[in-house]
Parts: sequence; structure tokens; C-alpha cells
Amino acid sequence: MADHKKSARTLRLAAIGAGLLAIAGVAAFTLALKTARAPESSGNLKVTIRANACDPNTLTVPAGKNTFLVQNASERTVEWEILDGVMVVEEKENILPGFTQTVTAHLSPGAYQMTCGLLTNPQGTITVTASTDSTGVSTKPDDKVFLGAIAEYKVFLRLNAATLAAETHKLADAVTAGDLAGTKALYPQIRQDYGKIASIMLRLSDAESAINPLADDLGKREDDPAFIGLHRIEYGLFAKSSLDGLAPIAAKLAADVDGLGDRLKAAKVQPSDLAANAAKLSSRMADRQVPNGENKYAKSDLTEFHGNLLGIGKLISLLKPALATASPQTAADLDEKLAAANAAVDATMKDGQYPHYDTIDKAGRDKLAAAFTALADALAKANASLSLN
Repeated sequence: MADHKKSARTLRLAAIGAGLLAIAGVAAFTLALKTARAPESSGNLKVTIRANACDPNTLTVPAGKNTFLVQNASERTVEWEILDGVMVVEEKENILPGFTQTVTAHLSPGAYQMTCGLLTNPQGTITVTASTDSTGVSTKPDDKVFLGAIAEYKVFLRLNAATLAAETHKLADAVTAGDLAGTKALYPQIRQDYGKIASIMLRLSDAESAINPLADDLGKREDDPAFIGLHRIEYGLFAKSSLDGLAPIAAKLAADVDGLGDRLKAAKVQPSDLAANAAKLSSRMADRQVPNGENKYAKSDLTEFHGNLLGIGKLISLLKPALATASPQTAADLDEKLAAANAAVDATMKDGQYPHYDTIDKAGRDKLAAAFTALADALAKANASLSLN
């Protein structure tokens, strides 16, 4: 793993990785987890998000580690994403007007897109060029060690996508039947079902934009034509207490959810995605959903948090067999932080039910955010413990 041309820093990282592999004590596991690191680029690249586009809107960067300084010069709180087709490679959410955030991404040669603030803004482009240092360098671990875990994860995703589809069709039928009360009753369960697969949905930008866009991420908010899917139905049900105009929205939602099974079956999942997806969702909850709430019309966020934790818990259970050998302390820490997050959510229950989220004051939300931050931090250590970074 070492060679005389590598820097002292890389040698130290390689030594740490070798030490972790020695702890693992299993020859096959050791061989499969050996990985090489992509080179690091020097300097930071500044991207300014303006009202309608990024400045610059086209970037060319070398393969390897790139750090972007993303400044929000618009008047709206926005996010910035790097996309590989429809897959989200890296992102930073909740960038406040006037603030600058740092985004670090390890990029392989190829063509990428960047979202520039609102979902309705045109995308920019990032071209990643190969360098002599990056030629032949692999940044992905061998999948063989995790074949069983990845297969089980995909089964979990497809089963829950099927459940979500069935519930969504019930909702569409209730809308068609003019059953306002029945449709309202179905919505929180659908949010919980969606929460179970939310970690992978955050990676599928097109599916997320069709099924779960937020009004605040669109140029005209609730009046934007792109405001469709679950939150558009929520808006009609709970803000307007009306089914008017919801039938075509619900029919399209049911069709989009029907297609999820095939999308999830075809989705390529890397071993590092198991922890990374769970960490991404936990961090997003801590930074955005817990403080602000996202089901702002139905106030059903706590029910969704429960679903999110079921999905995160599944990912942790798939990581634990490898972690139990490579880093028992990391495995124990994940169990502890997951239990604490579940306890924090369950502590909000009243008479066995999750209350409306607007009954949770700032102090209560701060406790929830702290629990999800701790969980995200523990998950962020998993890949390093498994030499998957």
C-alpha cells in the first residue's frame, strides 16, 4: 500500500488503515477492504449561488478530493448538490442568505451536474479531468465482503417501496372517492413508510423531486407548477382542508411510487453507501428537518422521524457484523446513539401517539437535533473503521 512516491501524510493514513485491518483478523476481509486513496487537489473552488444560477456555472476540476466554497448570494435559504446523472454525490443543505459553506467531494473523472439553489433553477456542470496521479487509482472497495448486506438492503428497500405504493394507491382512491377524512388519516402512515427508504431517496434526485419536493425549495413555493407529490397533497388536505385539484396529483404520485421498485432494484449500492446514506439522512434531520419541520401543514414530522429511524436502524444492523470484528467500539457506539435517538423521539409521545410537531418547543427540538447529530457523527466513523473511505 505504501510506496516511496507517496507523501508522509498518506503513509500515516495507510499505517492507520493497516492497523485496523490487522484488528479484523480475517484474511478474506482484509484483502477485500484494501483500497487506494484518490489524490487531493490543492486550493478551494468558490461557487456563488445567485437568484437564478451558479457563478461560475461551469467548472473544471482534477480528479480526487476537491473542496468547494459555496456562497449563497440569493435571498432564499438554498442547497447545493453535485449530481452524477440523477444520483446525488455530495450536497450541502440549509445555506442561509449571505453565508458560505464548505463542501468536500472525492470525484472520479467524468461529467457531473450541480444544482444551483432552487430546484427550478437550471443546473451547472462540473467536468472532472484525470491526472497522472489519479490514473489507475481505485477509490472503491471490493464489493464481495458486503454482497450479502447489500442484497438484504435492496430487499428491504423494495419491500418497503411496495408497502408505500399500496398505501399511496389507497390515498389516491380516497381522493377520488371524495373522502377528505379518510385521506387525512392515511397521510401520516405514508410519511412513516417514506421515512424508511428516505436514505436512498436522498440519492435519487429525480425521484425525490417528483415524489417529495418541498414548496420552500421552489421559486413560487406553493404556487409553483413543480410543487407536486406528497407535500402538495398534504397542503391541500391540511392547509386548505380540501380535495380540490388533488385527483391528478394523487394519480401521478401513485404512478411515480409504483416505479420505485424497479428504480431501487437497479440502483447501484456501494459498500460505503450503507453508512454514508444513514449518516447523510441523520445529518439532514439534525440540520434541517428537526429544527424547521417539513410536514408543516400536517405536523406529522415525529411519525416520519420514527420511520427514518427504522430505516437507519436497518442500515446499522447490516454494518454490525463487519464492525464487530473491525471495530467493536464503533459498533457499540452506533447501538448507543441509535437507542438514544429512538428514546428522544419516543419521549415526545402522549397517550401512545406522536403529537403534532408544533407542540414541540425549541428546547425539545434542540434535544432531538442533538440526538440525530450524535447518531450522524457515529455513523461517519463507520466507513473509516472499515477502511471504506
